[in-house]
Amino acid sequence: VNSGGLQVGSTTQTTYFSSNGMEISGVSGNITNFANVVISGSLNLANENSDIAVNKNLTLTSGIVNDNGSTIYLLGNLENYGTFTSSETTGGISFDGTDEEQYIIGIGTGVLGSVIVNNTHNVYLNCNTTIENILTLNSILYADVNLLTLGKNATVTASTFDDSHMILLNGAQEDNGMKKIFASGASDFTFPIGITANYTPARYVFTTNNIDGASITVKPINYLNKDISIAPTCYLDYFWNVKTEGFDENNDSDADENPNFSVTQIYTYTDGKFVTTNAETYTESSMLPEYLRTVVDYQWLDVTSTSALDVDANTITFNPMGHIEGEYTAGAVIDAIYTALPILYSNGNGNWSDRTTWWTTPTGR
Repeated sequence: VNSGGLQVGSTTQTTYFSSNGMEISGVSGNITNFANVVISGSLNLANENSDIAVNKNLTLTSGIVNDNGSTIYLLGNLENYGTFTSSETTGGISFDGTDEEQYIIGIGTGVLGSVIVNNTHNVYLNCNTTIENILTLNSILYADVNLLTLGKNATVTASTFDDSHMILLNGAQEDNGMKKIFASGASDFTFPIGITANYTPARYVFTTNNIDGASITVKPINYLNKDISIAPTCYLDYFWNVKTEGFDENNDSDADENPNFSVTQIYTYTDGKFVTTNAETYTESSMLPEYLRTVVDYQWLDVTSTSALDVDANTITFNPMGHIEGEYTAGAVIDAIYTALPILYSNGNGNWSDRTTWWTTPTGR
C-alpha cells in the first residue's frame, strides 16, 4: 500500500492472514490500518517502511511474523501463540493504547521480538513471555506472577528507569520474576524491576563468563527474610531472591571465587524499606550486606569483607564470590541475627505443631 492506506469498514472488522509467505509492503509515512487482525501462518512486513496499525486486537494463533524493522502500532490486546521477530535496532510491537491497560495473552509459549511500552495505563502480562530483542519502557510492564524472560541478545531501555518506568512485580514468593539469559564473555546488565512505588533494580557486572546461555532469575520480596532466627533491630524489610540455571556454581561451601565466572552484584533499595527499632542506636549505616546461600548448604555467609553498603546511593554491592544463587539483603550483625533456620523433615502423619513429627536430619539419626 503506497498511498492512501487501507481503511477498515468498522471497528469490529477482522482481517485474517491464513497462509504462509504473506507480505505487507508500504512506503515511509504511509501506515496500513486494521481493526482486528488474526494471523495463522507466516507474515512479513516487507521492510522498515511497512508500518501497520491494529486499532483493536492482534492475535497470532501460530506461525511467525517478521517485522523487518517496521513497527506494529497496537491499540488493543496481543494474543500470542507464535513468534514475532524484529530487526536488531528498529521495529517491534508498540503498545499505544490510551484509554485502558493492554494485555499480552497466551499459554506461555509466545516469543516477541522488540516491544515498546507506551501505554500510560501500562501493559500487563497474562502469561509467561519471552522477548528476544529490545524492550523499551516508556511506562510500566506489569509481569504479575508470570515469568518474563529476556533472551541472550535482549536489552532493556528507557529514557529513565524509575517507579514509573520499570518491570513491576508483586514482591511475593509466588512471583516467577524476571529472567535474563547471558552470552559468554563480559557483560553488564540491570534488571529494571520493582514493586509499586519502589524501583529496586538488580545489576550484574560480569568481568568474565565462560558459560554461554546460562541465566539469572530475580524477584524482589517485599518483607523481612523469613530465614532469620532472631528478629533484628535494624534491617531491610525487603530482599532479592536469585535463581540461576546453567552456571556451574562451585559446590565447595568455603569457595570465595568461581573459575567459570566473576560477577559483581549491585542491589538498590528504597529508604522506605529500612526499619529500625531504635533510631538513636541503629541507623541505616549500622546495616551490613547479608547473603543467604541457598545452592549448597542454606546458610548466611559473612560477606562483610567482600561487600559494601552505600547509604547515600541506597546500594548493596557484593563483590565476586563462588555463587550467584541465593537471597540478598542488609541488616544487623550476621552471627547474632542472620542465622538460618534449621531444615526439618517430616517423619509421618500428625499435627504440624507436634515436635515428634519432625526430624532435623533426613533419617532422624
